Order: sequence, then C-alpha cells, then structure tokens
Amino acid sequence: MDNLVQLNVRIDREVKELGESRLELIGLTPTEFMRLIWARLADEKSDLSEIEQFLNPESAEAKSTEHDRKLAALHRLNTVYAEGLEQLGISGTASLEDVPDKELLTMELEDRMNRRMGDAGGGVER
Repeated sequence: MDNLVQLNVRIDREVKELGESRLELIGLTPTEFMRLIWARLADEKSDLSEIEQFLNPESAEAKSTEHDRKLAALHRLNTVYAEGLEQLGISGTASLEDVPDKELLTMELEDRMNRRMGDAGGGVER
C-alpha cells in the first residue's frame, strides 16, 4: 500500500449527494468510481475521445463538429486543386491526397511562418 496516494476534490454539496445516490444504484462507492475512471484514463490503450465524450459531451461534440468541418473543407480544397490542375493542363499530382504527409506539413508550416512573419518582413522562401 506504499504506492497509494490521496486525492482531495471540492465539489458542490448537491452534486456530491446526487452523484453518490447514482453511484449507489450501480453498486459503486465514490472511491471505487474514481479508481475505475482514473485507471481507465491512465490506460494507454483507452480511447481518450470516449472518455472525453463521457466526461464532457459538449466539448467532445464541438471537437467532432470542428473536425468534420475541417475535413469537408479539405475535400472541397482537393476538388478545387484537381480542377485547377486540369484547367491548366498540368499533369502530375492529381490530388492533394497524393501529396506525402511530410510535404503537406512542411507547406503548412511554411505558410504559417510566412503569415506570422509577414509584418516583420521575414518569411520562408520556397
């Protein structure tokens, strides 16, 4: 038992009482619940998005919506990119999906650096 530590948490009295009554319905004490949730959180194989969804559904939903929005924008960009290449008669990479991730990351970092350094007259030359 030398490896045990104590956690102290301050919560609203009503939340505590309601939570304890709910835990009682599933046969858990607050200590057992905390041990279970903490062990799940500490498990490297556990899906953090599932834990976040359980603990904070609004935040997880917002992140999911933002992810979907960015993915849709990327697909639109990919379509515009392919159409632009076709209109210009350029052969080669027909899709942004064909560009290696490392190259896309480099391009994004260069673009970000150029935006930040734009006012200072700096930037990255390609």
